[in-house]
Amino acid sequence: MRTTLTKEWPAWIWTWMSVFLLLGIHAPAARGDLTNWSLGPHVGWVRETKSDESGFTLGMATRLKLVEILAGELAVDWRTQDIEGGEVRTIPVQLSALIYLVPPYVHGTIGVGWYQVDASLKGVGSTLKELDDSTSDAGLHLGAGLEVPLGARTSLTTEGRYVWLGYELREADEAIKVDADFLNVMMGLQFYVW
Repeated sequence: MRTTLTKEWPAWIWTWMSVFLLLGIHAPAARGDLTNWSLGPHVGWVRETKSDESGFTLGMATRLKLVEILAGELAVDWRTQDIEGGEVRTIPVQLSALIYLVPPYVHGTIGVGWYQVDASLKGVGSTLKELDDSTSDAGLHLGAGLEVPLGARTSLTTEGRYVWLGYELREADEAIKVDADFLNVMMGLQFYVW
């Protein structure tokens, strides 16, 4: 199985990425205490724990720092996995609490995500000849990260998250249960809007 970034991303992903980047480039300088709202792109490396397959993901995140030790984050990612016999596309939407253990740099992350999975497979196993199915499910994640200010209005972010995820593909004669736990290591930029 090999995971690739695809040129066939939905138009809304390109639109939001463009809007976030433009806002970040033109954002006013952040306040000195870093209690603010920021947004920006990130890239990630994903390794599935059950199959040992790995690949890349691309996404956007927005953070709202409520107090010095607590922030909330909303992140949307996109990844496509080319697997034997087909393709699986996943769009995770994650909501996280970032708890700064060493403010303002080191944080722990805990949260929940909603995962949209679209599978298009041909020749799966000895009985199933074709499968086109979409499903969604929730999953929990836990991680830790680092946020390094690069100036008055930009930070470099890096984070590792473990995601517990399982879902069923039901279009087959019998539901196919998939244990899709994965480790995600991300690096990105956050542009302070205020």
